[in-house]
Amino acid sequence: MFNDGTPAETSNEDVQAVPLLVVGVTRAWITRLLIAANVAVFIVMSARGVSTISPSPDALVRWGAMYGPPATHGQWWRVITAVFVHVGIIHLAMNMYVLVAGGGFVERLFGHLNFFVMYMLAGIGGSITSLAVHPGTVSAGASGAIFGIYGGLLGFLFWNRHSLPGDAAASLLKTPIAFLGVNILYSVAHQNVDLAAHLGGFVTGAAAGAALAAPVVASHPSSRIVRAIVVAAVGVAIAAAVSASMPRIDDLLAELRRVEALETDSIRIYGDALRKFRIDALRKFRIEQIDADQVVQVIERDVLPPWNRERERLLTARFPGAQHAIAQKIAAYMARRGDAWKLVAEGIHQNDEELIKEADKKEAEAAAIAKEFGAAPSKRGPTATFAAGDARAVKTPSIEGLSEQQITALLGQPSLTSRAGDGVTTWYYDTQDGTLKIFFYDGRASLKRQR
Repeated sequence: MFNDGTPAETSNEDVQAVPLLVVGVTRAWITRLLIAANVAVFIVMSARGVSTISPSPDALVRWGAMYGPPATHGQWWRVITAVFVHVGIIHLAMNMYVLVAGGGFVERLFGHLNFFVMYMLAGIGGSITSLAVHPGTVSAGASGAIFGIYGGLLGFLFWNRHSLPGDAAASLLKTPIAFLGVNILYSVAHQNVDLAAHLGGFVTGAAAGAALAAPVVASHPSSRIVRAIVVAAVGVAIAAAVSASMPRIDDLLAELRRVEALETDSIRIYGDALRKFRIDALRKFRIEQIDADQVVQVIERDVLPPWNRERERLLTARFPGAQHAIAQKIAAYMARRGDAWKLVAEGIHQNDEELIKEADKKEAEAAAIAKEFGAAPSKRGPTATFAAGDARAVKTPSIEGLSEQQITALLGQPSLTSRAGDGVTTWYYDTQDGTLKIFFYDGRASLKRQR
């Protein structure tokens, strides 16, 4: 709940006109404790390696910032912890300055316990409002709670404005109104400011302040304690009810990481299988001894099922706003790539070059979709690049007549090449059983040196 707004400070005349007539509080030690708590959290975060200038969203979430996916999946304690986490030292300094400027006066006006209850309820209200407005954004900071103490001042004046001496009520009324106005203008001008949290905290603080407002004449201390407990209980109950009514939000970033890891793993599985088959071919010197059905099994058993499950997971997940459109594009990318892998398997199984060409087209479509949302597809791996040679050569009686491209696709690059005076090119492959020589006549392969 980033806030750089300039506080509207309370004048000395206002302070002198009101405080001791209300609850007799002379020291604002709750304000000091809140400042100490915020600073302590920041110091610990910094000591644990979190940037003091621009902490990452992941770091903020780890330390308790508000973020829709974990919060709506049960981590509702974030509505409190987010109030004590700040987005860098400047954010902390500005919020603590505003708290110092207004917190002490409002605490003396309400009393220690009432002030603490109002502050915490306002912080919770700001967190929940921020979550409701932009659940996919990481939000942190004490500004929602700080707005709440100015809102609480407005709530107090709603009941007690006629009981205050002289022009004190009118003078005090200017403070929360000016504070709110200046910060709304600032929030509109700066996109990194969480206006939703500010307004949610202000409204919650105003409601809590009105409920907690003590009369100008002294009342029994126990009645104020009971009132504070009741207001706190009602506030927490309302917060719990609102939170329970919010829909669950899934984490798009986590899903993207799952897709990336799955894609890398799928490519590794298929690539490992191809390398094994190539080694077998080099050892045996005969292409027809490679088991093409094993390649198909790798794709159909180990690659496609988890890939399709993750795509379905993306389609059924609940993402807010623009994240939903991104998820749809990623699912479309996965569909094209999955189709390509399936066509590769069918092409190898049926020894059909046209299916391999269709797989290439699907890969091109997947790459185009990835480019739309600024991502680069992973290395092709289990695609037509390797499989084209397999589909065209894997079931032939021998490597006789295959092109250089087909040999490269199946066996990889040779260890050495040479060209004789009669135009014959020789490729050498080192194997555990010796050296495999492949001769090319007019671009076509043969295992025999023709004379």
